[in-house]
Amino acid sequence: MAEKLGLRTERIRYDNGETKYVRGVYGDINNIRRLKISGPISGEDFAVLRFLGGYSEWKDARNCAAKLEYLDLYDARVVKSDAIFAEDRWFATDDKVKKDDVLPPFALRRAYALKTLILPKTLTEIDTRSLMECLALETVVVGDDIQTVNWSAFDDDASLTRLYLLATKKPKMDADNWFWRNMCNNYNPTFDAFYVRPSIYNDYIGDADYVGSSWQRTNNITTGIFKDDESFAAFASHAAATEDDLVGVDDVSGWFNDRAGIKDLTPLRYTAVTELKAADIRPLAQLERIALPMPLDSIEENSFANAKGLRWADFMMCMPTVIGQLRNGGLRNVGLSENTLCFMPSEYGETQEVNVVVGDTTSTMNCASYRLVDGQDYDVPYAFKAAQVENTRTLGKSTAPYTICLPYDLPVPNGAKAYKLSGRSSTELVFTQTLETLEALQPYLIWTTNGDALLNTGAADIPTSGGMTYGHQHDAPGFSMRGTLSGISNAEAAELGAYTLQQDGKWHPVMDDTDVHRAATILPYRAYLLENRRPGARAIGMTLEGTTGIEQLRTIDSDGTERVYDLNGRQLSAPTKGISIINGRKIISK
Repeated sequence: MAEKLGLRTERIRYDNGETKYVRGVYGDINNIRRLKISGPISGEDFAVLRFLGGYSEWKDARNCAAKLEYLDLYDARVVKSDAIFAEDRWFATDDKVKKDDVLPPFALRRAYALKTLILPKTLTEIDTRSLMECLALETVVVGDDIQTVNWSAFDDDASLTRLYLLATKKPKMDADNWFWRNMCNNYNPTFDAFYVRPSIYNDYIGDADYVGSSWQRTNNITTGIFKDDESFAAFASHAAATEDDLVGVDDVSGWFNDRAGIKDLTPLRYTAVTELKAADIRPLAQLERIALPMPLDSIEENSFANAKGLRWADFMMCMPTVIGQLRNGGLRNVGLSENTLCFMPSEYGETQEVNVVVGDTTSTMNCASYRLVDGQDYDVPYAFKAAQVENTRTLGKSTAPYTICLPYDLPVPNGAKAYKLSGRSSTELVFTQTLETLEALQPYLIWTTNGDALLNTGAADIPTSGGMTYGHQHDAPGFSMRGTLSGISNAEAAELGAYTLQQDGKWHPVMDDTDVHRAATILPYRAYLLENRRPGARAIGMTLEGTTGIEQLRTIDSDGTERVYDLNGRQLSAPTKGISIINGRKIISK
């Protein structure tokens, strides 16, 4: 390592002339302030790193010429070696790397200048006193594969306050036995915060090894500003999880190469990144949302070409240089499709582009044409007014009605009839036809009567998604009908006790007993039923009441029994002369 950095080493030798260990590092070491190491590290590598960090072999002494403050070992790997990397006169031991992927005792001891340390991703264990007496050390990042951490690794690290734990499973925390700890007069830091993966955040809460009032614990377990593991890991692996951390990030080159699962890059807005490169964004094929930072002044062509599912891109904070680049079709040049909702500041100017929203968040924002993609969860960060709405869902002729719940007002489509839950008659639910405009966030049934029903409309107010998970509900005795703007998994629907409308015209309870049932979901912009008590195993029938009486009927009879009604909804013992309704079919008796 020393040679690659243009440095030379002084070594201690045995009487027979055999090299024993590195005693000092010489050269232009005062200019090495930030260092990233990749590949295997062992033996004298740790000795060199310690000296670059200000280590001196004499107790209570330090090398003030050494200035290494930031050490990134994330892509390095600790490997076993018989080489001695130091002779510890205080403990009378020879220090070696005895195991792969284990940070050995005294590995970076007394690296006095070191402030930020990012440990290898592959590290599985941090051994006792491996980082002791790093007096300036403030931040430590612990990698994805860590399994065991010995608290005594941080003895006498008086400035250490922040620990980023990228572990995919909560690590075990150990400590030296009480006798040894009392033999050594050690200071054990109390952390301001532990930053952990969102998916296992709850595993840390209440764990006495992490929270509490005794040594080396914290009262603040947090995920920073992140909500998903992939984006958290991409930034936390560079010691960034809060807004304050991100302000110091000016380059993300290579950060996302192994993070193909990232869906949310909205935290990018807090960074100081000035250039967005296609190579940095191309790996993110699952990206759904991104917010661009204010200092950004250029975006490379086709940067978003692989992000086919990108829901929205927020350029509201960007400087005029980028807005000028994107004006007049530049959005397509950087790979943004018409299905991506792009939010642009007023400087972008008026445009007829689909899914481009222009304005100021303090006043009304406008969109010439808003395209809502069916099947995708509703996700809109800013409210705006659309001159027209295009909904990609089309309702064709069917043996049963469709359920809908939309985020905008909609006149009843041509060639369709709409119904809302209005009551309950005996064992059936009653839905009454409505001729009024269908309100945003309300659940309805729609039945096409000729041709296809389009859910497009003219001018509409489009609300923010915010914390909204479902629209308003309609109630009937024992039941409620809810709309959802987000997809609901089979497990979630089963837990709710939901009923869904199926092609036989009945509401069936959601089941999770077979693979086929477990694969079913409730799609966004649909509606479902909830029963006030735990749902039974049978389907629920319904009656649709039109403006001139009953227009269609579904029963709950499991044996196929036919029921007969007249046009006013009265049940008959048998068809009579005139017009009757039998199982939803109009019958004329003479």
